[in-house]
Amino acid sequence: MSKIFITGASSYLGSSLIKTFKEHSFIGLENKNILPNLPNLKSVKINKFSDFYEILNINNVDTIFHFATNSIRGNDELNKKEIYKVNVELGEVLLNAAIDLNIKKFITAGTYSQNIFKKIPNYYIESKQLFQELLTSNSGRGTDITNLHLGDVYGPNDFRNKLIPYLLKNENENSINLSSNGLGPFSPIHILDVIGEIKKNITTIHAGDKYIQTILATEIRTVKTFIEQFKEIRSKKFTAIYDENQINPYEIYSNVFNTNPVSNIDIRDGLKSI
Repeated sequence: MSKIFITGASSYLGSSLIKTFKEHSFIGLENKNILPNLPNLKSVKINKFSDFYEILNINNVDTIFHFATNSIRGNDELNKKEIYKVNVELGEVLLNAAIDLNIKKFITAGTYSQNIFKKIPNYYIESKQLFQELLTSNSGRGTDITNLHLGDVYGPNDFRNKLIPYLLKNENENSINLSSNGLGPFSPIHILDVIGEIKKNITTIHAGDKYIQTILATEIRTVKTFIEQFKEIRSKKFTAIYDENQINPYEIYSNVFNTNPVSNIDIRDGLKSI
């Protein structure tokens, strides 16, 4: 049984992992959101980043799941500092603590957007790239590092304000309003594909010198194409109304299939199951 320190425990991915890995005990960082009340989860708070060392040490943590993220899009200078603090600085402190304390595994998440845009369209993706540079530069220092570039994660009981939960909530209406022109990329990946990859990583023998980067994504399609797939698979007839005047900085991208992504659950099976 592993003792896992987790950030992002209240997120869809984090809470799904804790519920799935019942045999492991979790210590979850509580920040802005109250953590779920689960029997294998203990909540902790910190006053300063240096507190992590004591928390990791006294709880005999052997694995870190770092999934806290600031996902604000755009390039507003007012948001950049907060994005950097969560997406780079927090991860760097945890990574250094993992290496200093000889923690076996450090598992974190980036985004498939790092692989499809030649010109990075926002600071969120740029911050993920900056953190990836820290990860690669610290490989071989005694902690196995896994960086999962995730597609658009979906699955049952998704409580987030994301495209698929929004469609599910409104799929029986006559029409659904979208806040974009529908031409941006979309790569649905089922939550069970993500959980399966993480399970594989935490059960492998500790090597202490590995950096593993895995892209968990499916063939890129536009939002418009995906919504038509959604309607056909789930036998729905709503009309999707797009904001055709919306400026979309995400229209120029390459297909993630050029980078050998991992996925097992077909979109048809996935959408029928939720």
